[in-house]
Amino acid sequence: MKISKINKKLLTIPLLLLIFTILISFPVYATSTAKSNISQSSTFSSTNYNISPASQPNISTATQSIIYVSSTGNDGWSGKSPIWNGIDGPKKSIGNAIKAINTGGTVKIASGTYKENNIAITKNMIIQGEQNTVIDAQHLNRILTISPGIVVKINNLKFTNGQSSSGGAIQNKGSLTLTSCIFSNNKVPNYGGAINNVNSSLIIKSCSFSDNTAKAAGAISNVYGNLAVINSTLSNNIANGGGGGSIINSRGSMTINSSTFTNNKAFSNTGGAFYSVSGPLTVNQNKFTGNTASNMGGAIYCENTVGKTCFDRNNFDNNAAGRGGAIYWCNGSLTVSSNTFTSNKADGSSGAVYIDGTGLSDPNHSNVNIVKSAFNGNTANRFGGAVYNNGLCNIDSCYFTSNTANIDGGAVANAQGNLVITSSTFKDNRAANNGGALYGYYGTIKVTYSTFVNNNALNLIYKDIFYYKTSIILQNNKFS
Repeated sequence: MKISKINKKLLTIPLLLLIFTILISFPVYATSTAKSNISQSSTFSSTNYNISPASQPNISTATQSIIYVSSTGNDGWSGKSPIWNGIDGPKKSIGNAIKAINTGGTVKIASGTYKENNIAITKNMIIQGEQNTVIDAQHLNRILTISPGIVVKINNLKFTNGQSSSGGAIQNKGSLTLTSCIFSNNKVPNYGGAINNVNSSLIIKSCSFSDNTAKAAGAISNVYGNLAVINSTLSNNIANGGGGGSIINSRGSMTINSSTFTNNKAFSNTGGAFYSVSGPLTVNQNKFTGNTASNMGGAIYCENTVGKTCFDRNNFDNNAAGRGGAIYWCNGSLTVSSNTFTSNKADGSSGAVYIDGTGLSDPNHSNVNIVKSAFNGNTANRFGGAVYNNGLCNIDSCYFTSNTANIDGGAVANAQGNLVITSSTFKDNRAANNGGALYGYYGTIKVTYSTFVNNNALNLIYKDIFYYKTSIILQNNKFS
């Protein structure tokens, strides 16, 4: 059947009306959808941080001078705001912020725990935490690695559970200043449980290091670098196979001022608190308490120091070692001024200070001056309850009271060394055998203007001083 021209026209009119209706409706639908999306965005609050990065513009690589980080942030945001402000908010990870920050900029990290590791710092910056900002590496890797020549300042961060071959928390090859930071439970199989500083500058101010572990340098290893530790606390750090329960300074310079070392241990080796070899050293106004070394230097082991070293106004209490319960000194010039040594112990000789010139071309190269210092209640299982010398030792204006040696030299033992004692007091010291105050075996001894009171020994004839094949001079002394 043929359709008439009129019928064809009637069919065409509804079709045109349908198309016209669709075209008119589409913009209305699109506008309505856009309004709906804007309405949803406007409801975000400062706590609504968990937006999928896929729904946000990719601005993770934006650079700026300040970047904020929050544990509830988003790495898709630029970090320009410390909280979500409806447009932008903080980054979620420290590593992302460090990549995005401008050279010389500041990364500000809110309180919280950030489970991150293996973060490389390749540009100058400041990293600022808050009171409870923690980076937890979960023993998966080192936390930070600072490239050579890079200047970094880090404040108010806690570094925990870092683990690597060396420098469990930080490997520094740049210039690093740490202020008010905490390092705990970091560990390595080699050097520097918390920090490994290599040919670089490291300044530590008002920081705490505890329970860090390494084969050597339980907390900090400084090799060919410059290290300063100021007003800080180092406790319960362990070197389980080498020296330096807390610190090793090897061929670098080290300054330690106004800090506290407590219960650090060097198992099977030397320097319960720290070990220093072949570098300049300054140690002033510190407290060393309960540190131990199975071999030498319960608190401090020093060898081949450069220049004149001064230990000024330090306290050494209850430290213990095989030799030198507090200090072991070999080959260098040291002045010990206004220090106190109390209840330190040695399984061998020297409850407090061991001066070793053995094997040197000239024993006098181990040169120690002890001035205005006090030794009380120190004990040696063999010789020299307080001091053992076979180098060159000058003792001036010091007090020795109630020190004990289980063989000879209740206070001081001189074995083939050169010893000068001036204007000092020896009281209530005891030796199980000879020389309740002073024992000499070969070498030279000169004692002037000193006082000996109630010192005791098994051999009462020599209850104060005993010497054997020793060149000795005694002038203007008082015995009672």
